[in-house]
Amino acid sequence: MIVDVRSDEQSAGPFGDLDAYVNLPRVGGLWLSPDGRRLVVAVATPDHKKTRYTTALWEVDPAGERAARRLTRSDDGESAAAFTPAGDLLFTSVRPANQDGPADGADAAGEEPRAALWLQPATGGDARVVANLPGGVQGVVVSDSGALVLGSPLLPSSPDADGDKEKRKARKEAGVSAILHEEYPVRYWDHDLGPHRTRLLVGALVLATVLWITHGAPWPVWATRSQIALLAASGLIGFAIGDTFFFRALVILGAGRAVLMAALAPLLTAAIGWPVLGERLGPMALLGMALTIGGVVWVLMEQQTHEHASRHGRLATGVMAGVLAAFGQAIGYVLSKMALRTGLDPLSANVVRISAGALAIWSYAGLRGQIGATLGAIRDRGTAAFMLGGTTFGPVLGVWLSLAALAHIEAGVAASIIAINPVLTLVISSRFHGEPFTLRSLLGALMAIAGVVVLFLR
Repeated sequence: MIVDVRSDEQSAGPFGDLDAYVNLPRVGGLWLSPDGRRLVVAVATPDHKKTRYTTALWEVDPAGERAARRLTRSDDGESAAAFTPAGDLLFTSVRPANQDGPADGADAAGEEPRAALWLQPATGGDARVVANLPGGVQGVVVSDSGALVLGSPLLPSSPDADGDKEKRKARKEAGVSAILHEEYPVRYWDHDLGPHRTRLLVGALVLATVLWITHGAPWPVWATRSQIALLAASGLIGFAIGDTFFFRALVILGAGRAVLMAALAPLLTAAIGWPVLGERLGPMALLGMALTIGGVVWVLMEQQTHEHASRHGRLATGVMAGVLAAFGQAIGYVLSKMALRTGLDPLSANVVRISAGALAIWSYAGLRGQIGATLGAIRDRGTAAFMLGGTTFGPVLGVWLSLAALAHIEAGVAASIIAINPVLTLVISSRFHGEPFTLRSLLGALMAIAGVVVLFLR
């Protein structure tokens, strides 16, 4: 420890003695009972080996009249407390259910102990187990009516808790510890993330709320059957099919090459829009598209040269997936343009498009037994907050504004403007994440922006 005093003047207190400082108790949580008379705090102290901290629950009098008293004591500690309306205390712990048996989360197969949910009566007495799931219990919330919600991880293919237990037992007996990720991204900081279907579900709910506020209904009942059919097909092809192939290309080709393949979408949109929509692009529009797409490709070609050449599949498969993803986006744009031409507003169109994509993806997740695992990705409040923010700026505002662009300009031109988002991402990342932003990145960004200016001034 470094202090700004002479050694003979150092205090014997915790801030003058490193061992004493490490032994200081640490408060890690506060839980107040419904009547406001009991306050439970989580206090972490070093264990008897001085190698890690264990947490115990203490009761503190909010009025400061009674002395604090310890409520729990175990080798592995307790956490995630909550009060029931009756005043009983719920908490999670891997403590043994009895002194002679294994920890309550463990079983005869020799698995690592997992946290179970315990209840300590308000009237006193020993705590008892009220929930013990194969994946353990990671959190608990109790409503005013007494409804209890707890978090527990399930293996993606597990249909329920019993099936999850059997699969975990089989993995343990086979000595399997690997995890296969089939979609990107897979983690945010120290949290595993579920697939993109969670964002689409949240996006559909947010959009329905906005539509209800602005139009008086959460669903565009004023839309015709043909409009809904076109937008549903757009959402199905653009989100469910296009995004699925894009993620596949991302895994095989890497981020840089996959996004380069996505730059084909504006060209394909213009090519499809010519015969289907009758949109013929003049020389200035073609120049603007070339500048915009050229700037994006120039920047991304530099980014992809720094990627590791680690692929998870055949190169031809990755290229084909990238082309199909671009086709999916292009067809989605054209179908949306066809619906918007009939007079439907962009917000209503976005609600139908996002809802159709979310329905398709969640149906697929249900067939694969992955709904529980996906919902588990948002059990952490921090992760849920970032996911809500990403949903607001992505499927809600981003797609809404892209449909507004499609309603007023040619589909190929709108797709070209939307295609500059990777360049803008690099600019934002260089500012907030410290990622390098080279001279080539700057020139490519200016080239892409120049193309957008040409498209606006033509």
